[in-house]
Amino acid sequence: MAEVRVPVIKPHGHSLEKDVDYKAGVISGLVGSAISALAVMFTTIGTDQDFFLLPKLTALLALPVDVAEGALGIIIGIVSLLILGVIFGLVFAGIHTLLTTSYSLISSIVLGLIYGFGLWFATFLILGPIAGSEIAERIGPEIALPAFLILGLILGFYPGFRIPKES
Repeated sequence: MAEVRVPVIKPHGHSLEKDVDYKAGVISGLVGSAISALAVMFTTIGTDQDFFLLPKLTALLALPVDVAEGALGIIIGIVSLLILGVIFGLVFAGIHTLLTTSYSLISSIVLGLIYGFGLWFATFLILGPIAGSEIAERIGPEIALPAFLILGLILGFYPGFRIPKES
């Protein structure tokens, strides 16, 4: 279940099947989302806001204010951020497999940074304001962009999270 073969057309019509390592995508997504969320949480302290502002605002997307502001809201917010990280990691694993022909660390990191910037642009600058999310207003793009780039950087280490096949 960890690997799916994706047919890819090479130049000259030759086909090649490549393996998507979804376990590595899950691991890199979890690590990336945890570290980027912590970066935001520590940065919000420096702006005289609550350390748990990000998980509370995330929980506020689905919960009433009184629940989102409490301990349950913080837990649900953190779990939601980790689930989003897993989703982003799985998507990155598929994109990485489709767009690259090797597991070169430099090309993976560059792709990860581009992916992180794209996520920031799509989720923070487009979807957040359209949805009326308080996250876009209270966190601010100057804090969110580095967090998404950290996520993308860690996702770029996806090849390092690959678990070698046993022969």
